[in-house]
Amino acid sequence: MKNIILMVDDNLEMRNLFAELLEKTPLRVVTFASVKEAQIHLLSENNRNDVLAIVSDLMMGPTDGLEFLAYVKKNNDLEHIDFFLLTGADISLYKSYIEPFPLTGIIEKPFSRKDMIATLTGLLANQLQATT
Repeated sequence: MKNIILMVDDNLEMRNLFAELLEKTPLRVVTFASVKEAQIHLLSENNRNDVLAIVSDLMMGPTDGLEFLAYVKKNNDLEHIDFFLLTGADISLYKSYIEPFPLTGIIEKPFSRKDMIATLTGLLANQLQATT
């Protein structure tokens, strides 16, 4: 069963918050401080097979969330993974960069913890329904 959420954010507090919020759900959170770390993790077929979704901060360096989105959606082994951008920025400024890629959603900071948990656990429920 795909139940892993990859959380990519250069902010340690945000990574810890996501792990804490989802610890009482069937989802497991694997966190990375950079896109490069997450990309290395995804190179392994065993690792990527269990990934349900990726939540990536939009603004990070040296590689940002938009570049990571493009990497995932252009890769045949990864393109099926749901992808969320996490941002406090005005997302309309990035619309032209996002449009070419299927984005599952945007989680805006500050976010409702309840809504974020419902969104991500809803992906798991949809996956379970699709397999039955």
